[in-house]
Amino acid sequence: RHELRIAVKKLRYAVEFFGPAFEGRKAEKRRRTYLEALERLQEHLGDLNDVAVGRARLEGGAAAERLTALLFGDADERRLLDEAVDACDDFADANPFW
Repeated sequence: RHELRIAVKKLRYAVEFFGPAFEGRKAEKRRRTYLEALERLQEHLGDLNDVAVGRARLEGGAAAERLTALLFGDADERRLLDEAVDACDDFADANPFW
């Protein structure tokens, strides 16, 4: 997930840089939709990465296990994963603007 997040981030920056080269209302609308989908995907992948890093740092000891369960419960992680999948679907459905 971390590598995917970095690839999405690079693609987003490329779209932000090269996007204005494609003129016209249709291209602008598609670029905006494409960029919004990328931003949302990057955000959700970042949230999942935060959970993974937080878990790794809190591992060890009974108190750490309770804190980990409180902060990063399975339901919350599942919700984050579902949101990331939805964002990925939106990105896959976005029409290229070029």
